[in-house]
Amino acid sequence: MLIFCIPLRSKEVSKDWNKVSLLFNRTLESVYNQTNQNFKIFVACHQIPTLSRTYDDRVEFIKVETEIPVTYMDMMWDKDTKIYTAQNAARRFLLKQNLTGAYFMNVDSDDLISNKIAEFVETQATKKVYTSKYGFIYFDGRSYMKKARRLERTCGSCFVIHLDIAQLPHNNLGFLENDVDKCPFTPHHSDIMHKLTKIKNWEHGFIPFPTTIYIVNDVNVSNFANHQIGRNRRIEYKLERRRKISKYEDIFNIKSSSKK
Repeated sequence: MLIFCIPLRSKEVSKDWNKVSLLFNRTLESVYNQTNQNFKIFVACHQIPTLSRTYDDRVEFIKVETEIPVTYMDMMWDKDTKIYTAQNAARRFLLKQNLTGAYFMNVDSDDLISNKIAEFVETQATKKVYTSKYGFIYFDGRSYMKKARRLERTCGSCFVIHLDIAQLPHNNLGFLENDVDKCPFTPHHSDIMHKLTKIKNWEHGFIPFPTTIYIVNDVNVSNFANHQIGRNRRIEYKLERRRKISKYEDIFNIKSSSKK
C-alpha cells in the first residue's frame, strides 16, 4: 500500500489563498489520479479549502490546531509538524486495517505526481527506500519544463519509503517531540538520502520513470529560482532541453493553476 501525506499551509500566511487553493486542488487531483487504487491520502491543514471535485474515503483531511506560523522558520516548523500529523493519522489507519506498515510519500501541496507510483509500489517495490530516477522543474504558467537530475536536492516530493508502525510518529507535536531516529523523514529533504542509505544502510532503488514535477511559483515557501544554494542546480537546469508539458498531461494530470 502507498500512503501520501500532504501538508497544506494556512490561509493566514498565504499571499494569495485563492491561488494556494487552486494549486492544492491541482496537486490533489494529480495524486488521486493513480492507476492502481491501493493508496490513501492524508492532508494536514488549518483550513480545508474549497475542493474542485468530490473524493472518496481514500482522501482524509486532518485539521491541526497549532499556532499560525509567522517567520520563515515558523513556516518550516509548521510544514514538518503537518507531515508528522498526517503520518500519525496514517499510523492509526494502518492499525485499524491490521497492517504492519506501508510505503509513504510526502508531497508538497503544489507539486504534481505521476499516476504510476502506486502501481510501481504494488507490483515492483521490494526495497526500503526509493527515489525518482529524475523529475522535472516547471515554472508555473510556461508551456514547457526541464529535466531535473537528482531531484531530491531540490524537491522533497520524490521519496517513497517503507515504514513500519513502530517507525511512525506517535503524536502530532512535530519532529522534535517524536523519535526522529525511527522516523526517517527529516526537516531537510536533501539529508534523507544520506541518512537512510549511508548511515542506516537501508536498501535503495530508483523508480525508473519521472515521479514528480516540482512547481516553481510565487507562493512557494522556498523558491528554487531565488535560493542561493541552488546556483549550481539552476545552471544545470538551464542546460537541459525544453520538454513540452502537453506530452505529460495524462501522467501528471497537468492543468493550469489559473483555471479551476
